[in-house]
Amino acid sequence: MTTPTEKILHVKGRLVINPTNLAAAFPYGGTVLGTIQAFRLRKIPRADLLTEEANGGELVDLMHLGFDVEATAIMRNWDTDLLAEQFPNSAAPGVSGVVRQLHHPGTILVEGQWLSDFSSVLLWAPFDPSHPGLLVYNAVPFYRGEIALRLSAFEDLSLEDVRWLCLRDGSDRTYRLASFSDLVAVFP
Repeated sequence: MTTPTEKILHVKGRLVINPTNLAAAFPYGGTVLGTIQAFRLRKIPRADLLTEEANGGELVDLMHLGFDVEATAIMRNWDTDLLAEQFPNSAAPGVSGVVRQLHHPGTILVEGQWLSDFSSVLLWAPFDPSHPGLLVYNAVPFYRGEIALRLSAFEDLSLEDVRWLCLRDGSDRTYRLASFSDLVAVFP
């Protein structure tokens, strides 16, 4: 059976942080986070493996322990709002007034501090309201490894693997993926 090509979607949109009213005009009372090439939600399963020693440690079953949920993006420009979100230890533009300054170490995010202190609401707002939008209720800036900043004469300036860990909020919600009109109906 083949899938009709009209069902294949390219969901172009914009990333907004801390929207307050999805029924309002864009950016819905929030802040637009730069030019995003791609935005992705990943559910990463966690499991406990049960092995059988009599058969050399053969895997015989596994227990589902839930999911880790994370959102990732590829930033295609030097957006001060996105940099402030991802790098709390950054500073406002210098004398140039243009480029946000990144520095390490800093004084805002220090070792031993909870990253949830920097949590936000994220919204992937599609250009076409009939397309799916994604609302993440409690997104915490997070790196599962390294973060790569590309500075090159041959490639666009980009910040790859910008990442948020998606945690449950106080109402036990993590995310909602739905048509944008349905997101408006259930927000907040």
